[in-house]
Amino acid sequence: MPQQHYRIAFLPVILVLLSIATWAQAPGFSRNQVLADMDHYHQTLEAVHFNPWLHITKANYLRQYDSLKATLPDSLNASEFLVKLYWLSALLKDGHAMPALVQPILKNEYGKKQFLPFVPEYDDRNQIYLPANHPTPPGIRAGARILAINGKNMTEFSRDILQYQGGLPHYSREMSIKFFPIHLFLAGITAPFTLRCQETGGNIRTVVLQEGSAFIDALAAGMPHIRDKGFSFRIIDQKIGYFNFRNMSGDHQVLDRFLDSIFTEMNTRKIEVFAVDLRQNSGGNSLLGDLLLSYITRKAHSQMGTKYWKISQAYKDNLVKNGNNGHPYLQKENGSTWQQGNCSAHAPMFRVDSVFSGKVYFITGPFTFSSANMLADAVKQYQLATLIGEPTGESTNDFGETMVFELPATKIRMQTTTSFEVGADCDKSHNKPVAPDILIPNRIEEKIQGRDPVMEYLRKVSVITK
Repeated sequence: MPQQHYRIAFLPVILVLLSIATWAQAPGFSRNQVLADMDHYHQTLEAVHFNPWLHITKANYLRQYDSLKATLPDSLNASEFLVKLYWLSALLKDGHAMPALVQPILKNEYGKKQFLPFVPEYDDRNQIYLPANHPTPPGIRAGARILAINGKNMTEFSRDILQYQGGLPHYSREMSIKFFPIHLFLAGITAPFTLRCQETGGNIRTVVLQEGSAFIDALAAGMPHIRDKGFSFRIIDQKIGYFNFRNMSGDHQVLDRFLDSIFTEMNTRKIEVFAVDLRQNSGGNSLLGDLLLSYITRKAHSQMGTKYWKISQAYKDNLVKNGNNGHPYLQKENGSTWQQGNCSAHAPMFRVDSVFSGKVYFITGPFTFSSANMLADAVKQYQLATLIGEPTGESTNDFGETMVFELPATKIRMQTTTSFEVGADCDKSHNKPVAPDILIPNRIEEKIQGRDPVMEYLRKVSVITK
């Protein structure tokens, strides 16, 4: 059996981390504590990251790193330091490298209903709008532009938080909006919220939201997969089998039973169009992608060309701490590179009785990331299905194998990567996301109307197919 490859998604661990005991209240930090932890972060980065200087020169990074140090005040609270760490880690342009989304030192803040209770829609000019999928304040319709919240200009704010997320520009924008309630909180903007809005006709109104949401509810507004089942299925218009694949974490045997049931149902109901939606999938275990592909093809394929994994003592310690005492990584020499994968295709990794014979579509977008990006890459490279939607959120050649670690002085949790993976075409120069075969952009007009142009396209295609 070919080598299995994994990329670790950070979102599925949220609910576990929320149960960690922590400080009675979020602490403040001295300048010396912050400086010590910044140095610890930098040292860990150089020890474990495969190549932190791929997208920024080390000299440029250090100039900005030293400039940040020089401007630090005598003390910072946890939120203020986290904002600086978001900015610092984003310089690497590694979409996985960032502060951990859940910080145990802020746990007592997470239960308070103080976070913005919705995730706005956005356009390419950094303007944000009331979404169609959330109850709007009385008298204001979805689509109204939000000019300010609690006196803060939202166009400027949405532009500023683009600097806090690494990765490709369209992924950075998508993530900054999904984290919008969190970034507001870190900036000290909490409930009650005074919204200054401009309606589509030009009228400007001010409304107040007295109560916000708890942390997990604010996150789920933009990323519903963090708290519900990682996948779902339904038949649309008696013609389309729609599989919403939101999360590639969990037991592959559970997914196998689910896939077996849906393909049996589609066969019984003579469904000839199968659509896999990866637009809300930020990755996890690529083995689940291999399992899905086994149900739709017998063709040889691979989700990845090759992988280069940096060997470090820090990552070994991390593996042992998490109970992976038998991992082969532990036997490798520190400072060396472990190469996996030989740029060759292989037969499907799972054997199923029959494969789907109808038309298959994979739907991608700017949040299709990590292992989900690998899955889309394999589909495109080996022509296993038709890709529709928007480009994925990650280059086919990118970093993986996330490591989460704690800064010793402040106890803030950071994450970085330890490997570099080359896409299914094994072209090291191909630094681009997976492009859909059929581009279907999701424009702001459609977002604020609650329309899905991809599903509208599929409904039209399914009529022709039938």
